[in-house]
Amino acid sequence: MTKMKSTKRALVASFLVLVMCISMLVGSTFAWFTDSVTSVSNKIIAGNK
Repeated sequence: MTKMKSTKRALVASFLVLVMCISMLVGSTFAWFTDSVTSVSNKIIAGNK
């Protein structure tokens, strides 16, 4: 009985870790696609002759 309880606890823990990893991946991907930056006065000049 103890081995079955231990196995069930390990299975639940691994499922929760998997859900947490997936939610972190989705959250970081969502933040990556919804980020925006605006720059009005910056000029990039490459090379001077």
